[in-house]
Amino acid sequence: MDYFYQPDIMQNIQYMLKVGIMENTSRYVVNALGKGGETYYTLCKDKQELQTWIHNNREKLVMDELIIKDKKQSLFSKWFGLKKLY
Repeated sequence: MDYFYQPDIMQNIQYMLKVGIMENTSRYVVNALGKGGETYYTLCKDKQELQTWIHNNREKLVMDELIIKDKKQSLFSKWFGLKKLY
């Protein structure tokens, strides 16, 4: 079992948990495909940060392949595909 243990990775994870880097405070999850075949995955805290990220990366992204998930969307809206009105 020591073969699978990687102390550097475990130390990094422990440090990130201690500092709070892995804390889950984001609301929006963004999955996108780049024009060169790159895959983008990012987390945004609020709508303004989301819009800023999209604006800054618009020329790199295939906008038809942009997927944004709202983690605070109600269950009813998820079932019926309804979007929140902002």
